[in-house]
Amino acid sequence: MPGSRLDTNVLTITIEYCGGWGYGPYSRSLKQYLLQEFGTLIQVQEMKDRGITGNFEVVIVNTNTLIHSKRSGMVGKATTAGERQAIVDRIRQALEAK
Repeated sequence: MPGSRLDTNVLTITIEYCGGWGYGPYSRSLKQYLLQEFGTLIQVQEMKDRGITGNFEVVIVNTNTLIHSKRSGMVGKATTAGERQAIVDRIRQALEAK
């Protein structure tokens, strides 16, 4: 991440979202949810796309692993319990692998 420092003691998660479609509230909601779930074990950075991209992607920066992508057409903006649980499960796996 340009301009940011990666804390190797925690997992860094990025949420890249479409600014043009107004996905900011979905990103903030997911960020809050993940921080409540994992506390200080993770840090979450939000990245707003310029224009209309349709993106809503969640990446574990430490391993450069895409764990959620609306672009794939298989999932949405992490608003359902199933989508959020899948993200939590992937983060939990990454934490256990550290």
